[in-house]
Amino acid sequence: MRPERPMSEAWHLQAHALAEALKAEGRIDPGAFSSALSTALTQMPDDDAGYWTAYLATLERLTAPVPGLDPATVATRKAAWEDAYRRTPHGRPVTLEA
Repeated sequence: MRPERPMSEAWHLQAHALAEALKAEGRIDPGAFSSALSTALTQMPDDDAGYWTAYLATLERLTAPVPGLDPATVATRKAAWEDAYRRTPHGRPVTLEA
């Protein structure tokens, strides 16, 4: 399924590919994703940035309740990713230590 907005940044494609893979594996219900995205979009500006922010928030929300996945660990990992992203020079791949 193609997203409604163009994928102008690499992370847009990555988020979309991840969502599609999770749906194909049965880890996310496609109807639940569509419904949650529609709801999230009502809270965002009607532009590309708002769409992709809502898309990512929907993906995070639907993958958060994974059994055995500690929310504190997720928050720590997310903060580490954001830090690595900010420190990475433009055009270079972001690396995150294990």
